[in-house]
Amino acid sequence: MSEDSRQAKAEEAVSAMSPQQRANLYQELVSQNFEESKQAAVRTTDLLAVDSFINDNATDSSDLNPAVGMLLAISSTLNVGLSSQARAEEAAYTEDTRYPQELSEAMSILSTEILEAAQVLHTLHAHYAAALSFRKVEMFILDDQGSTKPYPVKQKDINKLEQLFAKSESLVTGDKTDASS
Repeated sequence: MSEDSRQAKAEEAVSAMSPQQRANLYQELVSQNFEESKQAAVRTTDLLAVDSFINDNATDSSDLNPAVGMLLAISSTLNVGLSSQARAEEAAYTEDTRYPQELSEAMSILSTEILEAAQVLHTLHAHYAAALSFRKVEMFILDDQGSTKPYPVKQKDINKLEQLFAKSESLVTGDKTDASS
C-alpha cells in the first residue's frame, strides 16, 4: 500500500468519526507522545546512573560538568529546532493552522527561556566549582573577584577531626580503601 493510499484511508477513517471520537483520538495521541518522551527521559537517566556519568560511587564524588554540558547542548539543539519549526508554521499560517502555529510559537518561546536558564546555570556552576576548589586549600572564596579568607583555626581543626573520624570508621568497617590516605 502506497503512502498516498494510507493517507487517504486515514483521512477517511478520521472523517467518519464523531467529534467526540476525534477528541478522544487527539487526547490519546497527546498521552502517547507524552509517555514516549517521559520514557526516553527515564531511560536516559538510568543510562547516566549506570555509567556513573555524574556520581562516582567508588570515590563518593560527583562531577556535574558533563550534565551541565549536556543541558546546554540539548537546550541549544531544542531551541534551534523549535525556532525553525515556529518559523515554518508562521510561513504556512492559515486560520485552519492557527492552533498548531500557536503551540509551535509557545514551544519556541519556552525553549529560548530554557536555553537562557541553562546558560545562567552553566555560569553559576562554574563559579560554584571554582569556590569549591578554594575550599580544598582551606580558603573561603568571598566574591566573584577572587577575594579570599582562610579558614579559621577552629574550622581547620574540625576538618582534620572529620578526616580522622572517617579514617577510623573505615578501619572499623574493614574498608581499606581510605586507611592508606
